[in-house]
Amino acid sequence: LFLCRNLGWRLCKIVVKPALEHRVRRIILGVNMSTVSVIVRIQLSAESALAYAEAAKAVVAATREEAGCQWYGIAVDVADPCVVWVSEQWASQADLDAHLKTPHVAAFLEACAALEILDMEVRRYEVSSVGDLVMPE
Repeated sequence: LFLCRNLGWRLCKIVVKPALEHRVRRIILGVNMSTVSVIVRIQLSAESALAYAEAAKAVVAATREEAGCQWYGIAVDVADPCVVWVSEQWASQADLDAHLKTPHVAAFLEACAALEILDMEVRRYEVSSVGDLVMPE
């Protein structure tokens, strides 16, 4: 419950999806916590690309159910089927840290150890605000 200025300072109740609850709570309460995003580019050998995709299925499903996971996706690059992109968005660094300690991540990393990874670049971003992209006029 919160006071809503747009409705003449009436007491209002907001209902949101569980995945967005943390973000809405931060906005309403004015808590300054950064969202953490991770973008990964992985170059695999042709032989390893299919095995990576198969191993990724289990980790994606389990990760999307974790507390603090706002977005988690793995996709093959349309220009090069041996390149995989991983994009993650977490409510906090603590949520990302907890994710990295889960059994499904350990199992996935073990499966990846047997693959031929030719190159990998991992970037972590702290994001102070997240919103929709608005196209310029």
